[in-house]
Amino acid sequence: MPVRRLPRTTPDWEAAARRRAWLWFVVSALLAVLFGLLAYQAWRGWLPQQEPRVPAVFAVQPLEAGTIITPKMVEVRQVPPEVVPQGAFQGIEAVVGRQVVYPVVAGEMLTESKVTLGPGGGVLARKCPGATWCVSLPEAWFVAAPPQVAEGDRVDIIGVRPKAPYKESVFLADDVPVIGVGQDGKEGRRFVLAVDAQESLSLLYAHVNEYRLLLLLRSAQQAPSLPTESAP
Repeated sequence: MPVRRLPRTTPDWEAAARRRAWLWFVVSALLAVLFGLLAYQAWRGWLPQQEPRVPAVFAVQPLEAGTIITPKMVEVRQVPPEVVPQGAFQGIEAVVGRQVVYPVVAGEMLTESKVTLGPGGGVLARKCPGATWCVSLPEAWFVAAPPQVAEGDRVDIIGVRPKAPYKESVFLADDVPVIGVGQDGKEGRRFVLAVDAQESLSLLYAHVNEYRLLLLLRSAQQAPSLPTESAP
């Protein structure tokens, strides 16, 4: 005898249950992912923040005054920036060949105040020709803005007293080498010149007696000779 099947009711509750189960599965998966992301962000927030570090050069052994530094005497360490003073070195190559000025203990940070450039003087001293002295003149000392001079140029300097007849002007320095030009904040440029003994005394006399200076840039070709009269 054939089996008689009951007609399917409407709606199909079995199919609806399967659809709801699939929907709950998708929603649960999304919620699990979201919860995982939130938990990860919270975990990262609880981790201690890593402090920034900067390199600094330290002595690995005691260094006596007068010692010439070699690579084996120093090392680079990563330290917090707030413990690094001004003038500290960041690389070994910056201190190798320098001479220790004051005794340094092992583990001490090296700074520019504790070492020199070694025998022979610094860069500026080595640029200064023999039998001369380097002197730095601020732009504020000049009666007119000096020309755009550069290292290697040669200049002449005239001293002018304000409101005095031009005949009282004097030549203070003649054919002076320019060793360097730098900036000095509010005073503008600074001109480092190599002068001899007489020229240094003339510049000192002019400044003490309120002379203003005039800087003349010599031609790269052949500059005319100037009178050799200097300040008293």
